[in-house]
Amino acid sequence: MEDRRTAFQRLTVVEDTKRRERYLYSDNQRYMQGMISLRRPDDLDPAYLRSALLGLVFAPAQPSSMLFVGLGAGSLPRYLSTRYPRTRLDVVEIDPEVPPIARRYFALPAAPNLRVMVREGRAFIQGHTEKYAFVLMDAYFGGEIPIHLATLEFMDELRRVLQPGGVVVANLPAPAIAANIWSVLATYRAGFPHVRLFATEHPASVILLASSADLSLDPATMRQRVQQLRIRHRIDVDLGALAALPPPLGSTPKAAPELHDEPLH
Repeated sequence: MEDRRTAFQRLTVVEDTKRRERYLYSDNQRYMQGMISLRRPDDLDPAYLRSALLGLVFAPAQPSSMLFVGLGAGSLPRYLSTRYPRTRLDVVEIDPEVPPIARRYFALPAAPNLRVMVREGRAFIQGHTEKYAFVLMDAYFGGEIPIHLATLEFMDELRRVLQPGGVVVANLPAPAIAANIWSVLATYRAGFPHVRLFATEHPASVILLASSADLSLDPATMRQRVQQLRIRHRIDVDLGALAALPPPLGSTPKAAPELHDEPLH
């Protein structure tokens, strides 16, 4: 359906006519950036997006704004734009070729509360003064994590754009895919006082939550918040079941050095 080389990557859109599904791949179909079911376009796929919604359980109950670093097929901004109509959704995407593809093939809406900007994610955060209740870092796909989006200095910048009680949600590749994931994890732990990891339904991804606020919830409070999200915002994903998945990455993370910006010369 589409196969183009951009300034940043090779993008391919493929449709499975039997399954009635459409996929966005990058780099010769090595990595899937997103997909949509043409039968059930409101479904959230790939699986990590469903687990990313766990961030809403811990974020402020009525978020005024959310930020998405990385667009891909735009599945999560599309899903949340109708469920949080009073919340401003900002999306920053470095590749100018991605938003038109998301709109043409993956039903990214022109919603009044959804703003898509072609910007490099860190530069946007550095120059931004408004604060967000929920920040999704969705730029870590594949085996090559952009180091400038994972350094301790960047963690300081992320904390600055978080509202009190705000949550950063990071989609991280599993260690088998990205060898430096242990350093990324160590850096998040050094940059935020509270970090939690959640498994996804696919072994290739891990969801990390980071915040200056406490991320521990007793089971009763967890169930209550999940129920409130279902009633108030039509979050139809079984977040309780996702939260109960076995912990990812084993019980003891491997020791690894923190990541830092390269010194200026």
